[in-house]
Amino acid sequence: MPFIDLTPDADYTYFSDGITEEILNRLTRVKGLQVAARTSSFLFKNKELDIVEIGESLGVVSILEGSVRKEGNLVRISAQLIDHLGVHIWAEKFDRALTDIFDVQDEITDHIVAAISPEMNRAQAKRIVSKGPGDLKAWDYYLQAQEAYRAAYSGLPVQSSRPH
Repeated sequence: MPFIDLTPDADYTYFSDGITEEILNRLTRVKGLQVAARTSSFLFKNKELDIVEIGESLGVVSILEGSVRKEGNLVRISAQLIDHLGVHIWAEKFDRALTDIFDVQDEITDHIVAAISPEMNRAQAKRIVSKGPGDLKAWDYYLQAQEAYRAAYSGLPVQSSRPH
């Protein structure tokens, strides 16, 4: 979601939009994550909607939202990751001096992406497992694919437990 500009008496939206775009762009590089497009997430900018409704509308498992406040040469960025049921998964705040806006955006983006990527993967896996298989044959193929994937990245041969 677009980070909200909470800066009193000034329009600092370009910085909050910039941080949002940096995070979105960086998250798209995380293998296995599905990230809603910028244009889709920015449709909800400045709208007071329930986070569950937004998640359903975007078709996402987790939502990252945050805010930016600037006072003088200091900036506070707050970010939180919320699951598809509206439950907080992760939250953190960052206080930085604004010596170089791009350096601050990069540093905070790196930190947020490193912190939430594993959380998003866990949430997505938990959601998949909690649904249970609708089709047992498809579930069997999924388990076989997972085993083959692990073997491909571990260098070990695929161990088949299926009768030949």
